[in-house]
Amino acid sequence: MAVNQLDRDHLTLVHMCDNIDDIIASNIDTGETVSERKANVGRMVQHLEGELLDTEKWASKDMTVIQTAATAGRTFWKS
Repeated sequence: MAVNQLDRDHLTLVHMCDNIDDIIASNIDTGETVSERKANVGRMVQHLEGELLDTEKWASKDMTVIQTAATAGRTFWKS
């Protein structure tokens, strides 16, 4: 069964949110310094925020998880 590309893209964003949450909660040991983890989270946040700007593309999807992770990630990144 073929999967809709928009569904795949949305799932990719959700996985990115999981990564942000795991890094913030120190659930995964990346072997990086805090500043390196913050930089990585910052890159993911920038990607998520860019996707959130495309409201037409995501009109049919619930973006609450993505918005929440972007906010939490930005707070961690800038702390």
